[in-house]
This record gives sequence, structure tokens and C-alpha cells, in this order.
Amino acid sequence: MSNQARAQRDRGLALAGLALVLVALVARPAHAQDAAAPARGDLSVEQAVRLSLERNKDLLASAENVEAASGIKKQALQLYLPRLSAGASYSHNFNTNGFFDPTTQQFVAFGNDNYGVRYVLSQNILDIASLKTINAAGEELAASKLDHQFARADLVLLTRQQYYTLLAAQELATVSDSALALSNSELRRTQSLFELGMVAKSDVLKAQVRVSQSQLDVIRDHGNVVDARARLANTLGQQPSDDLRASDPLTETAVNVDSTAIIADAIANRADLQAAKKSWDAARARSGAAKSWFLPTVGGQVAYSNGNTGGIQPFSGFTEGTRSAVVGLNFPILDGLIGNKGEAQTAEARAEQARYAYERLRLDIGVELRGAINTARQANEGLLVAKSGLESAEEDLKLSQEKYNVGSGTILDLLDAQVNLQRSRQQYVVALTQARIAEAQIERARGVIP
Repeated sequence: MSNQARAQRDRGLALAGLALVLVALVARPAHAQDAAAPARGDLSVEQAVRLSLERNKDLLASAENVEAASGIKKQALQLYLPRLSAGASYSHNFNTNGFFDPTTQQFVAFGNDNYGVRYVLSQNILDIASLKTINAAGEELAASKLDHQFARADLVLLTRQQYYTLLAAQELATVSDSALALSNSELRRTQSLFELGMVAKSDVLKAQVRVSQSQLDVIRDHGNVVDARARLANTLGQQPSDDLRASDPLTETAVNVDSTAIIADAIANRADLQAAKKSWDAARARSGAAKSWFLPTVGGQVAYSNGNTGGIQPFSGFTEGTRSAVVGLNFPILDGLIGNKGEAQTAEARAEQARYAYERLRLDIGVELRGAINTARQANEGLLVAKSGLESAEEDLKLSQEKYNVGSGTILDLLDAQVNLQRSRQQYVVALTQARIAEAQIERARGVIP
């Protein structure tokens, strides 16, 4: 191949390699950027939950607890893994002593340089305390994983609550905007009637007061939107100033409340209850390990060593090596007697504390379940009442407007009808929000893990 052909080949390979690198750089950062890009604009509740599970700082810290527990388990496993050690030695004799060999009738000097190597393979054959320690580490790792799962369920509930709080704040701000538009419309109409001499000046003043109150409501409700948006963004692991908008509609769907199924699911699926049981099992295993200090242990060891015999030249005169195998039985008689008893006493107390914590959690979950069921039922009833009140308020405003138009009603009656309509709309929004939050609380109480 000529030099020119080789140059063209190398140039083509270089361009192909550069193209592959560019493709990788373009493809991979796009995925990473999508995963790390903060949310903006409209956001559904499911998107909010997904983002919070990916980015929430508290949940990420909880995941590190699992990693730490996994490391502790590996440390415990080391108690039963074989151990191989190797050693080498070297010594130099600065004296030139020796001895007279009558066989050869020559003076033989001691070697000035001595070398040696040694390999030792050790294996723990039977150690009850170590086995229980390994078991305890495994239970603690399982407990940490379950704690992390329950932290996910808690985060989902928190995210849904804050999402619906933001959605409610947006809807309430819309209600306030509508009330302000209605107040302004009534003020203009009242001013027109006043100019025609059909109403008194006091009616105009009362309408102006109503407009001022509506403006204050708008300022307050829009401020609540900003606060709710900041709290949701913080839960999603974003800056509080990020522009988010809850886009899901508030539906009138009632919460499904089946108390028997909810309680059965909670007992079977609650990750926090399972984690408490694992923690209790781990504490009992550590207590058993602490109480096993007086039991004998069995260990085995295989060793190989070799070295020179003291020849004059370096590495001269090596032996064939020494091989040995040992099985030992160790009885701890007075090895830390008082300290080991104290450790066993402490471990037993920790095990009892874990048992009490598990039993207390079972009682707490029972109270929580009944509270969530009661809240859901109240939310369903409150939704029906709020809907009925809204329909009545809308009809009352129509009647008040007609009466005021024909002169049989007062401006106070009309303004009261407007206030009642705004309040009924607000109560309806709150009832819709409470139903959705109650639904999320039921899912968390049942032990639903995302």
C-alpha cells in the first residue's frame, strides 16, 4: 500500500471515529439533560410524582441509607469469607562469621542475605456469633430498603397534596378574578342607574366597596398561588421561582372507601410495618450474637512458607517449602467477661425496644387507617353539600339581580348574593381538593408503593 493510500485510509478512520464520538456526545447529553431539566409550565399530577421520585433530595438521601446498610452487610460477610495473606522477609548479616566444615576442610561463611516468603489461607468454619451478625446485617438491609419504599409512598402523598393545593389555589384565584369582574360589572351598571336617577348614591358606594374587597381577594389568592407553586417546586427538587402550573382538572369523582379492603391491604403491604418487623428481627439477631460470646469457635488455616538456607549468593539454597494445615477450636473463658455480658444486656434491651416499636406502629397504623377512612367519607359528603350549595347560590344571584333590576330588591341583597356565590364557589373548590387529597391518603394508608 502506498503512503498516499495509507494516509487516505487513516483519514477516513479518523473521520469515522470522530463521527461516532459526536453521535455519542449528542445522544447521551440529550438524555441527561432531559432527566435533569427542571419542569416548566403545565404539569400533571403524575408528572409531578415522577419528578419528585427522581429528584427529591430527602428521597435521594434515603436511598443512600440503603447503600450504607449494604456496605454494613458486606462487612459482616467478611467474617465468613476466606482470608489470604502473603508475607515476604529479607535480612542482611553485616558480620562475616562462619564455620569450618571438616568434610571439605574449608571455611564456610554464613550467608549475608536471607530471604523468606509465607502464604496463609484462613477460613472461619464455625462461629455462631458471626453467623448471627451476618443475619442481623441482612435484616437491617431489608429494613432499610423497606424504609426507602415507605419514604417513596410518603413523598407521593406529599407531592399529591402540594399539587392539589396548587391546583386549588389556581382555581380560587380564578374564582376571585371572576368575582372581581362581576363586581366591576355591577358597579358600572349601578353607576348607569344612578345617572338615570333610578338608584341612590349609596348604592354606588356600596358597589365600590364590593369592588375593593374583590381586589383584595384577588391579591390574596394570587399570592397563595405563588406560595403553593414554590412549595411544589421545592418538593420536585427545583428552584422555588420555577414557573409551574397544575394542569389537571378537579373532578367530582367520589373517593372509593372500602374499609375492609383498605385495612387488609395495609396489614399486608405497609412497608413501614414490614420495616419495623425486620428491624425487630435484626435486633434479636444482634442480641443472639452478643449472647454467643462464650460459645467456642472453629477455624481452619493452610500455610506455605519457603526461604533460603543461608547461602552466600542471593536466592541460593532455597528449601522445598513448608506446608501446614491446622484446624483449631477456641474456647473464650475469661475473654472480656464483664464487657461481653454488658454488650449482651444492651443488645437484649435494644431488641425489646424494637419489639415495642413494632407493636406501637401496628396500633398507630390502625388509628391512621380509621382517620383516613373517616376523612374520605367526610370528603365525599362535603363534596355533595358544596355542589348543592353552589347550585343554590347561582340561583339566588339570578333572583337577586332580577329583583334589583325591577326595583323590588336592594343593593345589599344583590351584594350578599354575589358574596355568597363567591364563597360557594370557593367551598366547592375546597371540597373537590379535599376529595383528591383524601384519595391520596387512602392510597398511602393502604401501602400502595409507586
